Amino acid sequence: MKINKRFWKLRLTLIIVVLALMIVNNTFNLNQQIVGLIQEVILPILLAPLAFESYQDKKWWLFTFASALTMISILSLVQSIYHFYVLNY
Repeated sequence: MKINKRFWKLRLTLIIVVLALMIVNNTFNLNQQIVGLIQEVILPILLAPLAFESYQDKKWWLFTFASALTMISILSLVQSIYHFYVLNY
């Protein structure tokens, strides 16, 4: 299964934008709802198929990178949900 170059470039661009947004969010205090949606929902949706395709193509460095970022995003989402319920109830 060959990764389509056009979609790969699109995903890579979106991943870089989301990572830059995460860095800016940690530096400056932006609107948490918008950043949270992008950071914790859209990033895993972009990275999970990339991790799966790179696993099938045996590109281990890309698989490791995509899997690690997917897990970090999912854990960040779980942490946000936990903090929301703890602080509101």
